Amino acid sequence: MKPKIDRFKLTPNVWYACQMIPGYRRKYNTPYYSPIYINKILPKKTGKSILQIDFINALYAQGRKEFSMNLQIFKHAENYLVAEPKDSPDQVVIISKIEFGWIENYCPELWDQRPPSSIGGDALGNVSKYLSEVFLRKDHSGDLSNPFLAEHGFSKVAKQTDWVIELMPDKKATISLDRFFSLKEMKLIRRGLIPDQMEDKWFVYFQKDALYFHRSWTGICIFIVRFVREGEGSRMTEADVCRDRDRITESQIKEDAAMIVYLIDTLLLHRVVEYPGIGGSAEEKTLEEWGVVGQAMLGKHPNTK
Repeated sequence: MKPKIDRFKLTPNVWYACQMIPGYRRKYNTPYYSPIYINKILPKKTGKSILQIDFINALYAQGRKEFSMNLQIFKHAENYLVAEPKDSPDQVVIISKIEFGWIENYCPELWDQRPPSSIGGDALGNVSKYLSEVFLRKDHSGDLSNPFLAEHGFSKVAKQTDWVIELMPDKKATISLDRFFSLKEMKLIRRGLIPDQMEDKWFVYFQKDALYFHRSWTGICIFIVRFVREGEGSRMTEADVCRDRDRITESQIKEDAAMIVYLIDTLLLHRVVEYPGIGGSAEEKTLEEWGVVGQAMLGKHPNTK
């Protein structure tokens, strides 16, 4: 006889890890990850293992939101359960215990922008207290606030699936870079950039210590910039560029390195810096800069209100 295994059990007023496959952007078939806080559990008396759960989806794109969902459970293991939403049978939901390691791996923007060390106290060693402090803290009026979303504009963090993109062509070169960015600067860099009109020339997102630059009109990847963590910040060390590595010249390497620095300063850090282009007259250089960054050269950015 096999030993009896205690099955994973959901409890109200507790945080859990939730994975949904595919996520909200079904056409890309990519999973969605978020901590969820369960408010209420109601078993349906149908004999078909259906649970109604009322919960808070912490990382919903438009901001933290309350949902109610009927789940038909078809696998109930020791540390997780797998279920099918009754109103969305083409999706699968996996709910499990939540740990700091899960958040770091699957919710990197949350981890990078609001790590437990930024809160301190009991949140350093207790994942539930950490998440409650970030997402459930009450303001002076007694209403639930969302200080993380309000402070950092989390819903605006760019993700790979936010744009129709193409991979960098096979012909590419790798160049060396060397610039240190503070923790504050890296928070802005990791937000990336999502275009919202034709004058926004780039789609930029950060994933696994690399910053991807795609032209917004074509979706083609032009630069992939890599970072290594250093102290409280990160250092930009190298980049793949969309050039033939067998034909790239020293002058092109310098041009690409200068352009990457310019794009980060202008598009992500919102600084006014000199355009590094090689246009002839001042008018030609201005037109070239407009073609490269559009309205960003005027200090207008889609990620700001």
